[in-house]
Amino acid sequence: MDEPADVEDVRQDATQEARCNPDECGRDEADVLSAGKHEPPECADDQAGERKPEEREGESDHPPSEQQDEDDDQQDDDNRHLRDDNRRIAELQNETEAVQAPTWSLRALRDRLARFEQSAAGRYWAHLSTADFMNSSFAFAALAVLSAFPFLAVSSSVLGGDIRTAIVARMGLNAQATHDIDGLIATGNQAIAALTWFSAIVLVLGGIGMASTLSAWYHRIYERTPPKGLLQHYAYHAAGVVAFTLYITSQVELFGWARPVGGRGLVFLLTFVTSTLFWWWSSYMLLYRQVPLRQMFSAGVATGACVTGLGIVSALFFSDQVTSGQRSYGPAGVVIALITFLVGFGVCLHAGAVFGRMWNERQAERAELQLPQASE
Repeated sequence: MDEPADVEDVRQDATQEARCNPDECGRDEADVLSAGKHEPPECADDQAGERKPEEREGESDHPPSEQQDEDDDQQDDDNRHLRDDNRRIAELQNETEAVQAPTWSLRALRDRLARFEQSAAGRYWAHLSTADFMNSSFAFAALAVLSAFPFLAVSSSVLGGDIRTAIVARMGLNAQATHDIDGLIATGNQAIAALTWFSAIVLVLGGIGMASTLSAWYHRIYERTPPKGLLQHYAYHAAGVVAFTLYITSQVELFGWARPVGGRGLVFLLTFVTSTLFWWWSSYMLLYRQVPLRQMFSAGVATGACVTGLGIVSALFFSDQVTSGQRSYGPAGVVIALITFLVGFGVCLHAGAVFGRMWNERQAERAELQLPQASE
């Protein structure tokens, strides 16, 4: 009977202690909770009993070091695939650039060509091409051999000269080339001895044909329409033939005097002066005075400069061409050299005429621009 009473007393004492010390009870509960929070996850799961036995067995089969190795291998594979993809992309870009390169180069070439066509040099070339200067120059060379040379041979002989001396003086040939020219062309005295009325008329008509060809060139370049009247045309062309004969004869005399005095330098200076004066006046007459003489001065200067340049080139190189042509082909080689010189002469006439036209156009544009400024 005493023991139950004691037990009941102990219970009452505990209840009273719990009621009397609530803070201590709260601290105990907090200690229990904090202890549960800081436990490892595996212990917490094992204590809660929530992890499956298969998962725990898998974790025991793959320790942390092996898992890290697998992760590293996977990362290496990803990096290798990324490098392969980058390499393929670079190869595709190179192939694309290789395909686009011709397109870009062609476009750049077109742009340069367009800028050249708009420039002064491009317009100069366009005018020359419109005049068909190369074909016209070859036709001029052929016509000169067939018409001008026979006419000059006879006319120079009548005036006391020699066509061979004129050719040598104009081309600046050396002694060996001069000997080859002398062997190709006879003196004009023999031509005069065999001359008949019919052949004389043919020679005159050939010279007039040369003048008519040059007149057609200038009208095409300056875009002028020749006036009507056959007699007027023949009168201008005949005057041009006479003027050309006097021009060649005077040049031969001047060159013969100047060469011993001043050498080639003085010869080239006289070539420029006489060529400028003659082609300034001749271009004015070949256009039937439709363009003022003052405006044709630029064409005369340009033509004189081109003819002088041709004389310099001829003096430096054409002697070798004549002699080598003689050795290789005989007289035909000398004829080829002469035709080459005449083609160059035709190109010089075209170049000078086109320059004169462009110079006049430029001056007209400047005058138009100055008119509004003067009015203001």
